[in-house]
Amino acid sequence: MKKLLSLLMTLIMLFAALPAQALIERSEYLDVAFTCLEKGNPFVARYNEITGANVEPIVDCGIPYFYGGQNVDNLFKVMKLREDSTYGKTGEKQMVGFDCIGFTRWIQDEVGDKRTPSLYDMMNKYGQYGKYMLDDLREETDFNEVAKQLKIGDFLVGNIKGRHILMYMGTLSDYGYTEETAGELKDYLGYPLFINCGNDPNYIERTRKYLEEIDKTYADPNRGGVTVSIAGLTYEGAPHMRDDGAKPFYYYDLNGYQVSVYDLIVASSFRYWRTIEKDKTR
Repeated sequence: MKKLLSLLMTLIMLFAALPAQALIERSEYLDVAFTCLEKGNPFVARYNEITGANVEPIVDCGIPYFYGGQNVDNLFKVMKLREDSTYGKTGEKQMVGFDCIGFTRWIQDEVGDKRTPSLYDMMNKYGQYGKYMLDDLREETDFNEVAKQLKIGDFLVGNIKGRHILMYMGTLSDYGYTEETAGELKDYLGYPLFINCGNDPNYIERTRKYLEEIDKTYADPNRGGVTVSIAGLTYEGAPHMRDDGAKPFYYYDLNGYQVSVYDLIVASSFRYWRTIEKDKTR
């Protein structure tokens, strides 16, 4: 009996000494960015529960994608698209949201960071912007290690048939997901997640419903918006694909939530980027 009790005490002390799972900490970047996701988003719910934050969506449908959307004063107005893109045709009327860099620059404005330059400059002008580029991650293939070296608020800038920018938001493990709760992503708990304004066909129905609620049914529904993506996986390996009029949307099912894939294997170029201390205005 004494030996059994001694063994139990040893096991208790051993487990107590093991490090607890590192969960996401509250961040001003996430406080701002997560207001642009839709009502009921599971990452926002987990973030609020873990950190004690009380982030609420700006609108229930989430902030939609609008080509050229970089002026916060125009949000939710209905305007005509001035150019063709994968998200709409010239002259089509849509509710104004952000485009990808409009979204990240708005976050920077809100948290007091200097705005980043153009996406082209961020990727290509190493001589001018090299101090911002996390070049040691450029060719990194172990994405569990990539995530360990990134900080909340870092950016991924890539070119997959067009330049795009995404903000690092942590990993599935950071939000308390485990192999038992991560569904189809159970093998990728340490892979980096990014919040971005881009392709997400769920916005078609969500913005159509929102336009009906505000009596602007003359507008066309938006074909994308602020969403969550995972890097380190491939389009080819994704178990699901949808093509609802914008471009193919490859995703994994996370208990009913669709986490899209941002495939760096097919990117013609990409960089990780970090705002440096001197570019913080407060």
